[in-house]
Amino acid sequence: MSYQECILASASPRRHEILSWLGIEHTVIPSKAEEPRITNVENLIQVSEFKAKDVYAQQLVIASEAKPSTTGWLILAADTIVYTSATRILGKPRDAAEAASMLEELSGNKHQVSTAITLMQPDGTMRSAVETTVIYFRQLSRKEIQNYIAEYKPYDKAGAYAIQEPASLFIERIEGCYSNVVGLPVALLLKTLEQYYSTR
Repeated sequence: MSYQECILASASPRRHEILSWLGIEHTVIPSKAEEPRITNVENLIQVSEFKAKDVYAQQLVIASEAKPSTTGWLILAADTIVYTSATRILGKPRDAAEAASMLEELSGNKHQVSTAITLMQPDGTMRSAVETTVIYFRQLSRKEIQNYIAEYKPYDKAGAYAIQEPASLFIERIEGCYSNVVGLPVALLLKTLEQYYSTR
């Protein structure tokens, strides 16, 4: 199966790395439009599809196409959220105080990480899916939290942590896909790609 001419609609270095590990050739064209604010888990797919549509429009300009072609590139967009309930979503902390508040909230509790992925075909049709992983944090000390924030400055991380960093030591156990927490659910992505290519 060939995954050539995949366009990653994300500037995330973690998603780029995962695709590279999978041997999926791709170029990176991040969405430039202002994304809709995620207020609940239900509109996660809408944001992923929004990113795909924006990069789709960019690709048409790049390719100097008056209309979509029926062969060639495939856009992959994704969006990940960390949340403790359907309406309590933890975004990227603005400063050390907010990062500490988030980690204190996660300490000793469970939370969910969901990633929506969207594949957009050259004819404009889309296929989307969501993966959810449940994560249990052990009880953290205030010193652990302060040291982590000072060392890793997780201000670009939803929920104020990255599982691939030493924050993995905060985790008691996980239920579900590990790579989903990194930012791209591998099993779901491969399954969705297989579905896409089987219908071409």
